[in-house]
Amino acid sequence: MPGGEGLAWIDPPPAPALAAATATLRRLGLLDADAVTALGRAVAAIPADVRLARALLAATGAIGLRRAAEATALLTADLRAPQADLTALARSVRRGPQERAWREEARRLEQVARTHSAGKSTAALAAATAQPGAERSGAGTKPANDAATGMSGLIGPGTADAVGLVAALAHPEWIARRRGPVPAAGRPASYASVGGTGLRLPPGSALASALWLSVADVDRTPGTADATIRAAAPIDETLALEVADAWLTEDAHTRWDGDRLRVERVRRLGAISLTAVSVGAPTPAQVADAVIKRCRDEGLGVLPWRGGAKLRARLALLHRELGEPWPEVGDAALLARAREWLVPGVQALADKSCGRFDLSRLDMTECLRALLPWPAAARLDELVPERLQVPSGSQVRVDYVDERGEALKRPVLAVRVQECFGWADTPRIVDGRVGVVIHLLSPARRPVAITDDLRSFWRNGYPQVRAEMRGRYPKHAWPEDPWTAPATRGTGRRPS
Repeated sequence: MPGGEGLAWIDPPPAPALAAATATLRRLGLLDADAVTALGRAVAAIPADVRLARALLAATGAIGLRRAAEATALLTADLRAPQADLTALARSVRRGPQERAWREEARRLEQVARTHSAGKSTAALAAATAQPGAERSGAGTKPANDAATGMSGLIGPGTADAVGLVAALAHPEWIARRRGPVPAAGRPASYASVGGTGLRLPPGSALASALWLSVADVDRTPGTADATIRAAAPIDETLALEVADAWLTEDAHTRWDGDRLRVERVRRLGAISLTAVSVGAPTPAQVADAVIKRCRDEGLGVLPWRGGAKLRARLALLHRELGEPWPEVGDAALLARAREWLVPGVQALADKSCGRFDLSRLDMTECLRALLPWPAAARLDELVPERLQVPSGSQVRVDYVDERGEALKRPVLAVRVQECFGWADTPRIVDGRVGVVIHLLSPARRPVAITDDLRSFWRNGYPQVRAEMRGRYPKHAWPEDPWTAPATRGTGRRPS
């Protein structure tokens, strides 16, 4: 029954596993909706793995039933391919001790396939096959047998060549192309497969020189990035494209090249990229979508915060101390409102870029200003000022972020000691709620003290600083009484 309905299960299979198995049967052309196809009935009658039985019937139209059966027998027999090389196995089995068992298996498969396809050619049976993945958007719909019958000129005369076709027809999602050049001797070759699984040959396999492989068996070891290939045969690109035609797609998409965004037309065979050609500039809308996707995939750290990090830290401080209407600017909150604050700035830059969008040029300060709450925003510089005036008259920058761009727990004012003489009260911001941490600097602008209580520093810390610094910087003022001494920006003259 379709989906196993009505069967008396001892232990019913998990619903996800049953759904996956049903989907696979549909993709192999063995089920059409909930009905078993003619190919499905023929495959069910062949005592072999479902994929191999289907491959046997589909390959017959290209290479004939006998050669298809001989190649399939290599895959159904309990034979280990040396260094995963099925072609080496096919050559050795003809003159080895397994030859008799292999030939008997091949004859059995040939006979049963002929018997159960009697009255209807295997070509007609295979024509009913819906190639795996055909239902995917943009994928081809070429029937499996159309591919198989078109491959007769691509398959050599021996079983060593035929086994590559049968393996490909059995597992088209495992058709794979090597990543990068042929590896150095003793190093494993890595492959990308149509279905997206990373594959790797055993070290030293002679197959490493093959650009394309049809893979019949893999070993998936938990905790490893790629599955290990246990049995495969070399094929060429033409055969790979014929067998896996339904996975062949071509579409335009945006791609990041560092911080530059490009539009490419990419031709793919499933997860394998075949060609990529630049086709023009992205539209502002495409740029905005690409930037948001990258932020969601990689985090907001991909954005060029620079000066924008300071405004973000100031807003974070206001939200923490005052709440609404000052916005939350954590990663999750910013991502949730990305269309509101990020997209306008991105699109404006894209409009100015004449097709050469560069993310590193994005002005994050201007982007974040879109989140400022009006009319409360008019008090931004009053509540969290960028600079504070010190007793010397200098307007000194307030730091809200560290040298890495990370928000400080409390804002910092770094200023030379001589500019603070007579300053008794530590400055406070955010309507007096937050005290500024003062980094008191030497004339060489090296920290000599850190305090958030100037009164206590002048009483307790300054005498020791004066004792250490007056000999090192004799041209600068180090008065005994810092309360009444005039603050100075320059060296000044040391009081007598």
